[in-house]
Amino acid sequence: MATRDPTSRLRTTLSRYAAVKPADWQFINNAHGRPELLDRPANAPDLRFNISHTDGLIACAVTIGREVGVGVEQVSRRLSHDVAGRHFAPGEVNDLRRLPEDEQQRVFFDYWTLKEAYSKALGGNPLQLALGSDEGLLRVEQHLSSMSSKERRD
Repeated sequence: MATRDPTSRLRTTLSRYAAVKPADWQFINNAHGRPELLDRPANAPDLRFNISHTDGLIACAVTIGREVGVGVEQVSRRLSHDVAGRHFAPGEVNDLRRLPEDEQQRVFFDYWTLKEAYSKALGGNPLQLALGSDEGLLRVEQHLSSMSSKERRD
């Protein structure tokens, strides 16, 4: 049985934004194991992309000339507060634990995917950059609010 190229969908997606055949895109894995363009094909725009996947779902975000991050998770997956305790700011853990039990899992994954996307857009390891910082989501919010509205739209 033939092995399917794991970048085939990515190649097809990038070719929607540039007059480049899917087979002409070449990738390398960065320090965090994520694919990056090896060399931009001639006449192709400065495409940047990020991929996230979970059971039954793949998300791909593409931009021109700007870093991007995306995160998706299977929200039916069971988790415990120790995950939040290891990767969230103390205030976020407290906020999460104060919620009714039936809301905690949804909010956990809201926090997690936002932090994952933000960290990936900055080029870092999602488990090290924004997830465990003392400021937590406050850091993300401050960074976004410091950007002009034009920068956020671009």
